[in-house]
Amino acid sequence: GGVSTLVRYLANGPLDPSFGTNGKVTIDFGGNQAVTSLALQPDGRIVLAGFGNASSCCYYISLARFNADGSPDTGFGTSGNGKVTTDFSSTDDVATAVALQPDGKILLAGYSNGRSGDGLNSDFALARYHANGTLDASFGPGGTGKVTTDFGGTEIGFALAVQSGGKIVVAGRADGGGAGDFALARYNGDGTLDAGFGTNGKVTTDFGGAGDTGRAALLQSDGRIVVAGHTQSDFALARYNDDGSLDAN
Repeated sequence: GGVSTLVRYLANGPLDPSFGTNGKVTIDFGGNQAVTSLALQPDGRIVLAGFGNASSCCYYISLARFNADGSPDTGFGTSGNGKVTTDFSSTDDVATAVALQPDGKILLAGYSNGRSGDGLNSDFALARYHANGTLDASFGPGGTGKVTTDFGGTEIGFALAVQSGGKIVVAGRADGGGAGDFALARYNGDGTLDAGFGTNGKVTTDFGGAGDTGRAALLQSDGRIVVAGHTQSDFALARYNDDGSLDAN
């Protein structure tokens, strides 16, 4: 239950009184909910991604946009309240990362088809929206605007980055063997897997421990990809070449 919260601070630390109500904004995605990520548009508008649920059954992906003053952007989505919800499956769908393309389209990543809030049996989930919050019919199979990717077990996407050429990288965890490995997938601009990356667009990396999980991804200007996360209770860091191979340097 409860609501989600967005807060803005002045550069020296106090709450910004020009934002929302005394620097704070609340948004209700419904039921058990959370905001997991945000992105700032060049025009100052703020995009939030996360999840909500309308009942005790299942989570759905939630997206919202606010104007620079903290008011809901009523032109985002079709409901007039600045919010968009997206279902991939009949069970749990959760957004964990959001990113903006240079053309203003919005990408979000996470997982789909989880069970009972624990992510079991889930796949990478990726969706793209037009700047107005409608799903992009030029992305994903059948014009759905949505893509799921199965590595052969349970997968959760945690990080999202857009390369300069328009290709999209999602990083997270794959549990195909039970212990868990770093997992990366790269997509072309239409949502298809990039066959020139790893094996059919997918890469897994084993650190030798349990629960290897990529939590953050950054792109270097030379095309290499850096993924950070954890293995058991240790920091884990890997760098990949543009083709998905590990960087021996």
